[in-house]
Amino acid sequence: EQLDFITVGHFEWNCQSARVIQKTGFCYMGTMPYETHVGTVETNFEYIIFHPKHEKPLMELPRIGLLCAAEDELAPFLPCMEGKTETTKAGKTFYHGTLDGVHVTAVFCGVCKVNAACATQILIDTYGCNNVVNSGTCGGMGENVQVMDTIVSEEVAHHDVAEGILTDYPPYMKSIWMQADERMLLAAKAAAEKTEGKVYFGRSVTGEAFIDGKNRAMIEQTLSPLSVDMETAAAAQICYMLDVPFIAVRTVTDVPGKTEDDAYYENCENASEVSAHLVRQMIHEMKM
Repeated sequence: EQLDFITVGHFEWNCQSARVIQKTGFCYMGTMPYETHVGTVETNFEYIIFHPKHEKPLMELPRIGLLCAAEDELAPFLPCMEGKTETTKAGKTFYHGTLDGVHVTAVFCGVCKVNAACATQILIDTYGCNNVVNSGTCGGMGENVQVMDTIVSEEVAHHDVAEGILTDYPPYMKSIWMQADERMLLAAKAAAEKTEGKVYFGRSVTGEAFIDGKNRAMIEQTLSPLSVDMETAAAAQICYMLDVPFIAVRTVTDVPGKTEDDAYYENCENASEVSAHLVRQMIHEMKM
């Protein structure tokens, strides 16, 4: 009753202790090297739990999980992270540090839905992230969207999953569309006013393959998105089920059916810089 908080830790390889700690309500803080009594140095995961009188302020502090599908998409963030440390889980490297004073855990998850869902679950369950931001690149959809325009997803859906799969079965969604967090949207809109380049707010859709001109027409007719990619809806669905705020910010590298086949590879690095700049400005706005 007289304690303000309790801290606890476990070595990186001790998965059993990790599960016990996480189930008992401790919040991940970070990692640090720990020299054992036998002279080895282990990576120690540190957690904290506060007395109930302090819980509300703790939960209000943003701990952002930054999800990027490609290495180029993550690269612009890493030089900006202060106090950066690394851990590895499920074959993925997670980078922990701060951006503009906000705690961030960032990961290059790999392409497609399973990779995105796996990394999102780890960001939330293992590293205690209470906001998830998907940053990176996308294909442009819609009549006016051009290469290097940025799309902030107000709502996200799978374009290759039948509607009843998600509404008639778990997670029993009311609609196929998963909404971005309102507070994060406001921060993104404030950030967009302070950045150069076009920023659109609207729908994004996700599927497991690059789409061609024929598929593009069908998707535009039925779903009317501004962008398409292979990860966003999977990450959004994990956040939906766990009630964790989510938003996606992606910059267009190619427009299916309108640009050359190698446009993605030519534009990925520059587009990743554009989306990362907007995300960093958004994180700054979230503090205010």
